[in-house]
Amino acid sequence: HSDALNHWVQLPMVHSAMYAIERDGGIDNFITKRRGIELKSRYGERLRRHILVRQKEIRKNFVMEQHSEALAATIQQELGAAKGREATMTVLEKYGIPKDVFLQSLANKIHTAKRSEG
Repeated sequence: HSDALNHWVQLPMVHSAMYAIERDGGIDNFITKRRGIELKSRYGERLRRHILVRQKEIRKNFVMEQHSEALAATIQQELGAAKGREATMTVLEKYGIPKDVFLQSLANKIHTAKRSEG
């Protein structure tokens, strides 16, 4: 099973290859540690490219998620510290958040909190 591709990969197995896959920590590591020509098949080379691309996407998504969580925390902190309507609107404008989107999101959170209470 390829963790990066999230599906089963069918390969002809040889005992020495099975040992090497186990030693390397799985099929993804086994394939990406070798150059394309070492895999000695077009399928292996294609699989390697797909795994490398998917791993890069996973890393990129992880970094983007970390940045978005940090930005959300910063916005929450600034909104919490804002005193009054004008200061709140300044924070929303600073981050390009439309007023109606913010109010709708706030209403949804309040509604969800009330439903979970009772």
